[in-house]
Amino acid sequence: MKTVELSIMVVYLLFLIVIGIYSQRRISQSQTGIEDYYVAGRKIGTGVNSLAMLAALGSGGSFMAGAGTIWNLGFPFLAWMCAGSIVGFTVASVLVAKPLRNSQKFTVSEFLNDRYGGLFFKIAVPIVIIIGSAMYLMSQMTAGGLIASYVTGLSYEWGLVIIVLVFIFYVSLGGMLAVTWTNILQGAMMVFLISSVVIAGIVNLPIDWSSFFVNATNENPALGVVGATLPVAAYIGAFVTWATAVCVTPHLVMRIFTATNARSAKLSLNISMLLFGILMIGV
Repeated sequence: MKTVELSIMVVYLLFLIVIGIYSQRRISQSQTGIEDYYVAGRKIGTGVNSLAMLAALGSGGSFMAGAGTIWNLGFPFLAWMCAGSIVGFTVASVLVAKPLRNSQKFTVSEFLNDRYGGLFFKIAVPIVIIIGSAMYLMSQMTAGGLIASYVTGLSYEWGLVIIVLVFIFYVSLGGMLAVTWTNILQGAMMVFLISSVVIAGIVNLPIDWSSFFVNATNENPALGVVGATLPVAAYIGAFVTWATAVCVTPHLVMRIFTATNARSAKLSLNISMLLFGILMIGV
């Protein structure tokens, strides 16, 4: 058990619970309670929403598995993924943000059903979203369970239970308002901590940066070679996957509904894309 890390984790989880309780009280006293619960009252400004989107994007997969993916699959694979992500953010900003925000709806399924109608959309869209979200949530819960297990010394299963219970508690109680506040906290922590680690490493570690990548590729020759570990089709697939997925991922799209207006939603997407790209370089 790591005392300092455990103390930080306990304080953080307690803070999430407090945010959930506080948000629930705010919602219960508001005249727009339903809107506050589902879309944070549609009052989230550009700067705050950018941090919240950054936190939604900066998942366990990004920060825990990102470095390992680059090492195993190489920088070219990362480049194709990033290029696809840029296209996805652009599509979300140009084509998705305005109609979603101006629809005044609460969910994507509600938006599509209102726009196209029919039994198919009413049934199929929620099913697709639930399946996709479940796959995404599983990876996040796995990362949370691993971290909790490492910090507390408990088994992975118990670490997972702790994380899931806290997550369910504050999200169920405070809705999108609680999620927004926690995302702001997480986004600010990501920017500060990763920037601090990178700056400290550059200043204090005796690294010859001119030969850094040369040494890395000598250690792992596949790191900078296209097709060394994967066929070219896999790189194209990574580009297409991220280009089409980023613009419709539920955790990103739901933040569009919370923006004060369509322009703010577009700006938030662009700013969060830049911040996320910078942080991933740090990772």
